[in-house]
Amino acid sequence: MDDRTHLLTLATRCEASSKPNRELDADIYEALGFTVRRKPTRLATRRTPAGGIYQHGSFWKTLGAVSADIDVAVSLLRQKAPDWSWSLQCLAGDDPVAFQALVADCSGQGVMGSLALCAAMLRALARRPPPEAEKAADDFAAGACPAERAHGNLTHRQVAAVERAPLAATLAAPRGETHPMHDTPFSRRAALAGTGALIAAATLELPGFGPAKAQGVPVNQAPGFYRYKIGDITLTAINDGFARRPLEGFVRNAELADVKKAMEQAFLPQDALNITFTTLAVQHGGKLTLIDTGNGDSGAPTSGRWMTNFKAAGFDPKDVSTVVFSHFHGDHINGFRLKDGSAVFPNAEAMVPAAEWAFWMDDAKMNAAPEAMKGAFAGVRRVFGPIAKDVKQFEPGKEILPGLTPVAAPGHTPGHTVFALASGTGKLMIMSDTTNHPALFVRNPDWSAVFDMDGPQAAATRRKLLDMVSAERMQVAFYHAPFPAVGHIARDGSGFDMVPVQWSPAI
Repeated sequence: MDDRTHLLTLATRCEASSKPNRELDADIYEALGFTVRRKPTRLATRRTPAGGIYQHGSFWKTLGAVSADIDVAVSLLRQKAPDWSWSLQCLAGDDPVAFQALVADCSGQGVMGSLALCAAMLRALARRPPPEAEKAADDFAAGACPAERAHGNLTHRQVAAVERAPLAATLAAPRGETHPMHDTPFSRRAALAGTGALIAAATLELPGFGPAKAQGVPVNQAPGFYRYKIGDITLTAINDGFARRPLEGFVRNAELADVKKAMEQAFLPQDALNITFTTLAVQHGGKLTLIDTGNGDSGAPTSGRWMTNFKAAGFDPKDVSTVVFSHFHGDHINGFRLKDGSAVFPNAEAMVPAAEWAFWMDDAKMNAAPEAMKGAFAGVRRVFGPIAKDVKQFEPGKEILPGLTPVAAPGHTPGHTVFALASGTGKLMIMSDTTNHPALFVRNPDWSAVFDMDGPQAAATRRKLLDMVSAERMQVAFYHAPFPAVGHIARDGSGFDMVPVQWSPAI
């Protein structure tokens, strides 16, 4: 079996696995040039069979957690950045912003995410001709990496350290601890393919996050932002990528066959739906306001693009004066505070619907919630807990910022809110999560997505709002519509249809 076939075989094993497998770990390490000490048969147990990685001491717990939980690997990766981060850029051909996005995209996916990312990495390595990989490694060690010349932040001592020790050990081992799993020198090529590199390079096959070019042809999209005006107010739609959701079980009160038919009529795949995320930045009177904040570093691997696009649009997080939240689902609030607890917008006031705050911050409701919802309650407290005393609550029907008036839209969550924006003769209804993808829920307003906490109420709210904006010919902006997620609503039989705005180079 040649090296390429062996890597592809290992990738297939990753995809077929549903839990961490130390024997698979050992096989992967060996394929990448490590010498692995395997567990002898006499020490095998039901939970730890023979043939897997065998180490003395407690270090295996840390290393094993890399396979069991991608978040552990990402945290180890970040501890070393930027000392070796651009060595991966040499391998992947990415710029620093793209690399940081790759790191973020690894996070939050647990065991299955780890296995999927590892499989993608192995396939990426199988595609790369060995001589090029060797040359990239040699250039890296010799200081020839373009990113190194640009950043100048790796010393010869750090290069030597990378050559001397396995990258996984460099990442995870306490100072002064040796790595018991390896007993041969670590090659430059293996340095580029160690555990940390496995996890970052794994995202090379994920949609939207590939190398900048393939055989000289650009493969990445332009930055995901789009500007338009409502009267004197300038809005910028900012895309945060997407999450792929299987269709089965997605619409609670419709037959799967009917959902598939609706997808077919919209020229969309019939097995899964790519749910997009689009927030709004509002510029008016010298102030910068955000409506929701995206997934931050807590979303699907194909999300987490918000900050890259926000900065590409010319914005700076420190210039945000106000963040207005529509409701407290994670894809709307997690961009406000990252997993490590850091605040993303240091000078921003947070404004939230009073009804939403009352529900999610109620300890009695959290304690009585089903187990599946407790994580959502905890997420709300993680984001808002450190600033709870400073959060400004608002009621519907009263203007909270010049031209911006909240409108109660319950059902998706208890305090779910949409916003009417008016300036001069211009009107826009910011629909938040009134619908998920318009191809399903604008055309079929009585359908309820699995995310709607009160399905019948959400459907009634949806129909009422769609009827109103169509009658008044208001422009609308959705959170989960295809980017740039702005258009109008037209009546269509018993349902409605979304008519996207015509793209314009002029604002």
